[in-house]
Amino acid sequence: MRQALLFAAVFAALAAWALRLPLVARLLRLPQVLVSAAAKDDGALRIGILGASFIARVAVVHAADKRRDVRVVAVAARDSSRAADYATRHGIASFHGGRDAYEELLRREDVDAVYIGLPTQLHRRWTLAALAAGKHVLVEKPVAANLQEASELESAARRAGLIVFEAAHYRYHPALRRVRSLLLETGSNSSSQLGRLRSLEATFTMLDPKAWLGSRLGFPAEPGRDSESRQHERLKNLDRWWYCADSLLWASGSREARVLSVTEGRFSVSAQLELQILGSDGSSQALNATIYMARDELLRPFEWSLAAQGSNPEGNTSLLLSNLGFPFIWHAIDVAAGL
Repeated sequence: MRQALLFAAVFAALAAWALRLPLVARLLRLPQVLVSAAAKDDGALRIGILGASFIARVAVVHAADKRRDVRVVAVAARDSSRAADYATRHGIASFHGGRDAYEELLRREDVDAVYIGLPTQLHRRWTLAALAAGKHVLVEKPVAANLQEASELESAARRAGLIVFEAAHYRYHPALRRVRSLLLETGSNSSSQLGRLRSLEATFTMLDPKAWLGSRLGFPAEPGRDSESRQHERLKNLDRWWYCADSLLWASGSREARVLSVTEGRFSVSAQLELQILGSDGSSQALNATIYMARDELLRPFEWSLAAQGSNPEGNTSLLLSNLGFPFIWHAIDVAAGL
């Protein structure tokens, strides 16, 4: 009996490991260089990077390494040694370091567009500077810290005749496109696969050890005691719940949302919204939507999902998209009807 149990345990472990092999292989392929610098097209889009960051590597460098029509020509960082090391490790021909590094990169004539992967509070400043220098801008999400800043960037881009684009990569994955098509064909149309939509919910939970300890022990500062610390936490929260708000609006086709209620914790945000959506039959519908984001979830250390509830003549329906933010690593779409 003991040998049988041991064999079963080993078999289960091997099976679990084997099931993860595709995921491991996919992760290992992310940094692969498929198109060398010498093989790039002559007319390739030339990108400069502001900030030698991890997100820049994932969002731009690895992607450019797989395309002929995009070339990363320079990177800038305040720390000169960091900029030099980053350029060497990623095969970037030029780098700028020091206090004026960002300005120097923006003055380059061989840069068509810049990627800004700096902290959110710096997006406005350097997006405006890039537009003034005649560069298109790909800026990391969220594009700005508030509506006023976002409107200012939009106006500046229109005046300059240039593009400011928020780096919402997940929208272009087939999984998100499929979910969006399912939601857009529903609305008040009870004959569609999901039937008439009744509610949407976007969730992003994670276990950030510092946030979890901070929420239990109350450091480095309680809300209200240190306004700078509180603003810092809010911007970190915004980096994450941006996905929730954007996925609700984009996937449902809604461009309008009315906030009904908001509950804000130190490391969490929950909100009730009312979205205005158009059904496939042209009718307008008010749809209830919920956002929940938390960085200190011990029992739900990672949940990144978009869920929909609907109804058709056969009964209730549901849709669940798992891992909406990084679907290129793994994802799942579950659709159920007749519930």
